[in-house]
Amino acid sequence: KGDWKIIYRHRTQTLELYNIGKDLTERNDLSASNPEKLRQMADALTAKLELYDALLPTLRATGERVPMPNKLIK
Repeated sequence: KGDWKIIYRHRTQTLELYNIGKDLTERNDLSASNPEKLRQMADALTAKLELYDALLPTLRATGERVPMPNKLIK
């Protein structure tokens, strides 16, 4: 969205946040320093995944699907 980009790493169940307008090479993960923007982006990503009934990957270790992005934020 705009200059912001969120990445969901399924294997580690982590989120990364980048401002690609200022950091095109995605070297500075801003998720810790911008928790509100991270929540907004995770909510938006979750809404899109739900809209398209997207199937998330299954973890081999447990057989369970990875959680939606917004469930990773405390």
